[in-house]
Amino acid sequence: TRFFTVSEYRSDSETPQSGGKIGRVLGPVPMYGVEWPYINYTPPKCHEVETPRPCDYPGDQRLKRRVVKLGDECSMALVWVPPGEFIMGSTLEEAHDDFLGIMSPEIKRTLVRITKGFWMGESPITKLQWREVMGGPPNHYTGRYLPNEAMEYVSWNDIAKRSKTRALSVVRRENKQYYLEILNERFGDDARLSFALPTEAQWEYACRAGTYTAYSFGDSEADIDKYAKTNNGTSGDNYDVMYRRPNRWGLYDMHGLVAEWTSSWFSGEEYPGGSVCDFDGPPSGKLKAVRGGSSASSPLMCRSAYRSGEKPDTRMGGLGFRVIATDI
Repeated sequence: TRFFTVSEYRSDSETPQSGGKIGRVLGPVPMYGVEWPYINYTPPKCHEVETPRPCDYPGDQRLKRRVVKLGDECSMALVWVPPGEFIMGSTLEEAHDDFLGIMSPEIKRTLVRITKGFWMGESPITKLQWREVMGGPPNHYTGRYLPNEAMEYVSWNDIAKRSKTRALSVVRRENKQYYLEILNERFGDDARLSFALPTEAQWEYACRAGTYTAYSFGDSEADIDKYAKTNNGTSGDNYDVMYRRPNRWGLYDMHGLVAEWTSSWFSGEEYPGGSVCDFDGPPSGKLKAVRGGSSASSPLMCRSAYRSGEKPDTRMGGLGFRVIATDI
């Protein structure tokens, strides 16, 4: 977990496109209104910028991609997400709903710098990809098995919890279902990759793909059916991954279909504001951050900035995940 000092800022312009200064550091303040145990830790400082600097590619040129073979008829495609900067969160106008009110966890926009690039799954993990890694479906899973549908009914613990021992034979003998642990054991060394869940910041950065709009394709819900499976009744009955259009960085189903677990803890508080490097939220908590919305979610809850939290042992329909990987 990364710890950092949080700074408030004064915004001279509401949107980065206008060319105004995004923020000016006024001084460190405690985050989430609590005294952090590492509040005196000196973090790597992000530079002051007029607008977020562009990443290695703006999104429209040929994308860097690699494929990890999981079985004779199964593979996992990963897309390169380069380092860069973005504005995390949403405006008050975007975060307001006449029925729900202000969605406070996503306001107080913050300039976040992603200091290291990473690979991200082209789509959420499918049921076939789960079966190939784990040797079968989870014991508790009683849903239908269609290989190209996103895996669901898996908790954060099922995915990211670690066994007391690293021995793969012991993990299987105890019938544990820690997907990332076995994925790394079986395929990490050969692929020269370390697999993990994305942080909230990594997820939103990849979802936005260089945009500052409500969705990666713009502000209007009119085009959402081309990119997302939601509950609006007009997005069709196909639940396969990669059935709809990707964002500019080649990532599919970042909006809708299944909500996605992240590695970050979720406090329900607003963002810190100012500028931070590799934002990862509070160091502990009771809920894990969930992003993206599902096929049962309204378009409002499938926006790039929308965030919520679930207990790590929660299993439910419409809740899945995608992985990231770093080179080793």
